[in-house]
Amino acid sequence: MWLYKIKKFFGLLPSMDWLENKRITPDISRLELKTNHLLFVVDDMKKGFKNHCALNNAKLVGHYYTQRSYTFESFQNGSIYVPVARTLSSYSGVGAKPRKILGELYLVDTETLTQLDTNKLNGVLFNRQRVHLIYPFRRKYRYISNGDFHLPPALQGEKLANEQVRILLAFMYVGNKKYWDEFPLSDFEEVANFPYENPYNKRAWLKENFYKLPKPK
Repeated sequence: MWLYKIKKFFGLLPSMDWLENKRITPDISRLELKTNHLLFVVDDMKKGFKNHCALNNAKLVGHYYTQRSYTFESFQNGSIYVPVARTLSSYSGVGAKPRKILGELYLVDTETLTQLDTNKLNGVLFNRQRVHLIYPFRRKYRYISNGDFHLPPALQGEKLANEQVRILLAFMYVGNKKYWDEFPLSDFEEVANFPYENPYNKRAWLKENFYKLPKPK
């Protein structure tokens, strides 16, 4: 008790706001060491959806896929609608099938991320985790004539190399399995899944359909 009084007298105790943030955002001390963070968004915070304003003018980096597979369902109970991506240790064939998810990668500041922790009830409804993402890209190149050697028309202009992939880490809000498992399967509906349709680029790493939250009508 005496130590508490001494710290309070000299102003060494953290503010109540800091203590509240520490509960919802246990890694707040680490987050505050950086100005911006990468956040992968798959739910209704995507551009064009109702909760996009929660990103507070974050910068869109691009469209990425999750490296691992997740189940992706919308929880619906009355007027409540919550898209929930979850991990499964095994799949029994009941409910949504684990697949990769296509989403949007954003650069967000620390203040926005801590506010999202509060909105998502980090550690209760969702767990903010670092996940691996896949970014497919194709390099552009141009053939250049050498001296008196003139290129045939078929080789002139910009060309695209074969598709490559890059892996990176970002934060993502993943549904807390212990919490959402309390609800019956009838409260969930599988999010739409789509095939990748490009006969000239098979994308062996994708293998099957992927989840993507459809834009609201």
